[in-house]
Amino acid sequence: MDDISNKLLKLLPYWHFNVERRIKQKNDLNITYESYYCLLGLTKVNSLTMKEIATDFYFGKQQTTRIINQLLEHGFVE
Repeated sequence: MDDISNKLLKLLPYWHFNVERRIKQKNDLNITYESYYCLLGLTKVNSLTMKEIATDFYFGKQQTTRIINQLLEHGFVE
């Protein structure tokens, strides 16, 4: 467990610099971290079903629906 904790702690600067900071800089997007994370992942594939998104990103069904609706509302996904 300590090994996992140490690896996660090493990822925090990467997360802050490459994800959290980008979201804060683009504050006009007005989307959540989860939505941004999902959007980044979706840029690497052609398409996914809602079930695949929920499974691949470890989201619940309701959370996936909320995230995709938010991305649709902003025109980031079709």
